[in-house]
Amino acid sequence: MSARTLREEFEHLSRFVWVSWNNSGREQALLVARSFAADFPSVGTAEDFMRRAEAMRQEPGS
Repeated sequence: MSARTLREEFEHLSRFVWVSWNNSGREQALLVARSFAADFPSVGTAEDFMRRAEAMRQEPGS
């Protein structure tokens, strides 16, 4: 099994933010994004995760 690239990890974590947003709202998603940014600073900032989650929400079928 190979390690994920930073981009793959970013997409993976952003999906959790997106799910949180869909299930619990934007404020909860922001808490998740901030937590990921603190735990994985080399992957992305809270703002990066939130922007990606918002883009995922706009995708057809989401």
